Amino acid sequence: MTNTFDPPIRHAGDVIDGVERRLRHLSDQRPFRFRATRSEDALRYIAQLGRLEGCLLTDVLAAERAMGVLLPRVLVRYFTRLGTARAGLFVGSDVAVPRNLVNFKVAADRIAARGGQEPLPRSAVVLLIHQGYSAVFIHGAPQGVSRPMDAPVFNLVEGEAPRQIAPSLEAWFDKELSLMEEVNGMQRAQGGYFVTLRDGRVTETHPALNARPRPLDTED
Repeated sequence: MTNTFDPPIRHAGDVIDGVERRLRHLSDQRPFRFRATRSEDALRYIAQLGRLEGCLLTDVLAAERAMGVLLPRVLVRYFTRLGTARAGLFVGSDVAVPRNLVNFKVAADRIAARGGQEPLPRSAVVLLIHQGYSAVFIHGAPQGVSRPMDAPVFNLVEGEAPRQIAPSLEAWFDKELSLMEEVNGMQRAQGGYFVTLRDGRVTETHPALNARPRPLDTED
């Protein structure tokens, strides 16, 4: 039995290429200007906001062995390209990396137990936990079969039966990115806001909509 990535994962790579392009564009179209901030601090902040970094493939394969499942190719590529830093994608949630996938499954089962539900199936791969009461997951494939390209995405909310929220990881990424783009576009259309970095703290200032000039009309 062999688990290979042949033939080349062109489609999976294309999916994550698209995610990266959209995240980079969002970073380039930042809806704020710096005020009362040192240039070196501003550059560091921008670099951190736009950081994209992946995990080691060996970590992904080790997680598969620990869980007894195969991850879809799109998810493997996501982990190896964006698993460590994803430029604000899924901000506000606790996001899994390969090394803690088992722990995220345990956390999701606790959410289910609090709601009087059965644990998630052994095949469940929990990708993120939101606010401690909901979990997003997919089902991994049994080891020994062909690695699937993609998988439907489900959401577990405490006290509710799991439900499908996207037909594929590709669609889930698109939905999350579209929301980020919508928020970014709205903020830019309103003229943006100011960010101040001082003593390790980040302060946002949102001027009244009738204030002129707007933040995006000014220089950092």
